[in-house]
Amino acid sequence: DLKRRKRAEGAGWTTYLWDREQVLMELNKTGTTTVRYTQAPRGYGDVISQRRSSASTYWHFDAIGSMRFLTAADQSKAINYVYDAFGITRSVSGTTTNRFRYIGRLGYYLEPALGCYYLRRRYYVHWLGRFLSKDPLRQGGENAYGYVNNAPTTATDASGLWSVQDWYEEWIAKMALKKCQAAAAKRKRDQIRKCEPAWGLARPPEQDEEACEDKCWELFGGKAGQTLAICLAGCRAGGRWPADLKVTRNGVGDSTSLAALLQLLASCGDGPFA
Repeated sequence: DLKRRKRAEGAGWTTYLWDREQVLMELNKTGTTTVRYTQAPRGYGDVISQRRSSASTYWHFDAIGSMRFLTAADQSKAINYVYDAFGITRSVSGTTTNRFRYIGRLGYYLEPALGCYYLRRRYYVHWLGRFLSKDPLRQGGENAYGYVNNAPTTATDASGLWSVQDWYEEWIAKMALKKCQAAAAKRKRDQIRKCEPAWGLARPPEQDEEACEDKCWELFGGKAGQTLAICLAGCRAGGRWPADLKVTRNGVGDSTSLAALLQLLASCGDGPFA
């Protein structure tokens, strides 16, 4: 997947433990965890906090996803930054070690020794506003080294492969819509299974009151007067027939069964034709 697993550092190295596109831990050459990250469940990054040297600090990001400051456990500011559009640090106060700075919310990882950011598949040189290597997918236009088509205030490149504008919000909206549609469809199926006996004779909206009454007489003219009266009342109310064709043809018309059917109808609302 082209992501970096290990980085040489002095006489040792740092090993990175990934969960898909998120770094969860960093370990030294002896296998000891040096820093542990808490990440939100998201496609790229969204780091919340880090545990380093037995102390926890928490990230706070701006609209584009750059870290503005870290807070300690007591809510005091441990360090804060100001950047330009491409990620050059204009001011900093504090000394707390952290790697997720410019667009840190999406996992841009600062490499102090190299003076650039690691974006999972490529290195971004923020002080030049370009990548260190060519775009392997050639999705960035004629400039194979360009960063987000020179639009750093509106676009990001968390994968190091392509720039996306507001990708997270768009992805979340699509996923939420799919979940809502699936949930609504399931509720509809469940409701239809439950309410089908009461909706069986629901009056379609294109059917007028007179046609509805004619249907009542056709179905219930020879049955108990109470059933016919309720059917006619439903037509005049502009609503629905309060009984099911299959059920009534099987002889339902006594007050007990009819009452149960009406109770079900009341809980089912106006039916699928509302």
